[in-house]
Amino acid sequence: MRKILLGLVLLIFTSVNSFALDQQEAINNYLKGRQLDPIEGIWMDEKGNIYLVHKSGTQFNRMMINSSSGYFDSGYSMGAYEKNSSNLYTGRDSYAEWQESYYPSTPFRNAYTEKKLVKRDSCNSRLLLNSFNSLTLHCLNAYTYKATRVWPEKLNTEISGGSSKEKGRRAASGTAFFVNSKGNIVTNNHVIEGCSGPIKVLYNRKDYEAKIISKDGNLDLAVLSSDIKPNQYLKLSKKSGDKLDRVVAAGYPLGYKISDELKLSAGIVSATKGWKDNINEFQIDAALNPGNSGGPVVNDAGNLFGVAVAGLADRQNLNFAIKSKAVKDFLDVNKVSYSTATVEFDMDNKKRLKLLEDSTVFIYCN
Repeated sequence: MRKILLGLVLLIFTSVNSFALDQQEAINNYLKGRQLDPIEGIWMDEKGNIYLVHKSGTQFNRMMINSSSGYFDSGYSMGAYEKNSSNLYTGRDSYAEWQESYYPSTPFRNAYTEKKLVKRDSCNSRLLLNSFNSLTLHCLNAYTYKATRVWPEKLNTEISGGSSKEKGRRAASGTAFFVNSKGNIVTNNHVIEGCSGPIKVLYNRKDYEAKIISKDGNLDLAVLSSDIKPNQYLKLSKKSGDKLDRVVAAGYPLGYKISDELKLSAGIVSATKGWKDNINEFQIDAALNPGNSGGPVVNDAGNLFGVAVAGLADRQNLNFAIKSKAVKDFLDVNKVSYSTATVEFDMDNKKRLKLLEDSTVFIYCN
């Protein structure tokens, strides 16, 4: 009887873990016959892993089809994501760590290399849709992989900001702001990461070219140089806000589709941690939309509390900003000058508006 039960247990275990998913099954079961979100499809990363991204309810799931390392089975659910903006998705994902050992040749055998799985773990992760055919998977503090689309060849819905053809011509756009009088500007890494051509900054109705000084995928920050001499720039606050502190977010939601005017939204600091307890971010209830990414979030004194980074799609008042302390550390490491506010008093609204209009810019690439 024990042998029979053991056999049944082994049979059940084998059947559960032998589930395999090929590309055609993935297409037929998860993608065909419905309107697709821009990120949905079959993708292959630079390591040769092939995986499916599909929507289930309000979440987007990443499922392995073929693992180049063999450490994840076909059909394995790698991670789940929430849509933050038109091209940014955040959640948790899986990864594997392995150790590679080299064994030299001996009289009895040839030299060989052996890979051994050390551990499997999960991490806070971002999926960034650079263009219709380009995706970046960034597992924080673990790895960053580029991926290209395998299926479909074209999407039966438009990518936010225009058709897939238009998206190819205009890879990205967002908001940025000056941190000194030398023309250095800060924005999100995901705003400029998909740029294959020159990065342009629109200031006083004139286009200027900007060059990347440094970018950090973990923090989602980038700092650029330009020849612009701004009328004003933002000082960084010594703190990133306590709960109930009032904030204003400035930016260009939806780019210039609505108007060329700087848009403002007001709110409070809702929480001192970001998505998945990220201590480099805080939560605000000021409205953020696609295009706000990279824009400043300031306090009543007009000083920088944070950098707008993401909002959860289909969720009201769940928006996030990168703390000013993280911005300071990033600028310090890259030896970019900035000013810190020494004393903070409430600023007159007209002066604060003028400060934001002078220091905040629209950034894009073709």
